[in-house]
Amino acid sequence: MAILGSTILIRRRNKYADVETWSDEEIVPTRDERIPEGWTLEEFLNWLDGPVPEDWQEDQWELYKLSLEDLR
Repeated sequence: MAILGSTILIRRRNKYADVETWSDEEIVPTRDERIPEGWTLEEFLNWLDGPVPEDWQEDQWELYKLSLEDLR
C-alpha cells in the first residue's frame, strides 16, 4: 500500500514538473516604439533634454518628458 501511494505521489510531481510556464520567459522588445524611427536612444534623450519644441506648452513638455523617464 505504501509503495502504491509513493508511486502516485512521484507521478504527480513529475507531471507538474514538466509543465511549461510562459511567464518565466521575458520578452525583450527589439526597440521602444516611443522612440521615433531612425533615432537612437541617445539622440532621443538629447532631444528631450533640449528646449521646448515649437507649438508645445511648457507644462505639456514637462508631462511628456516625465512619461518617458523609464528610458533613462
